[in-house]
Amino acid sequence: MEHRFDVVLVHGTLHFISADRRAEALTRMQRAIRPGGRLVLFFNTSRPLAAENIQETRADYASLVLAELKRLDVPLPDTEAVMRERLNAHQRRRELREGAFAEPHDVEFLLDAAGFNVNSCTRVDVNVASSMDSFITKISKRRFMAIAEPKSAV
Repeated sequence: MEHRFDVVLVHGTLHFISADRRAEALTRMQRAIRPGGRLVLFFNTSRPLAAENIQETRADYASLVLAELKRLDVPLPDTEAVMRERLNAHQRRRELREGAFAEPHDVEFLLDAAGFNVNSCTRVDVNVASSMDSFITKISKRRFMAIAEPKSAV
């Protein structure tokens, strides 16, 4: 799909790609962008989870999410027990992804290696439920938006 898109939006998915395949995935995106097009990449930075943070979030995550859904009067697609099990499984997978990128320059380096020039990389403040705020602070989690263009377009 070479040069078919004006904009490629990647929202919080780069850390789901295994570390050894991220540069390849970004290179494929770079080839898919038309000259003059842009990549808009949202990503998180954080420290890896420490053992005490893992235990704390495992114990609370499902309950916090279920309580927030109940507070917002959002109907569950399944029983609370099934949803709790799914949320616990999600939390275990999430533990593996935290710390994929410690600093924005980790992602900027990947973008450069994949053939992009980074036009900007800015921090994006996100409002989260107060119950998650202390956890996010403990791991120094931050959200960024990078805008990049293929080097061949410059």
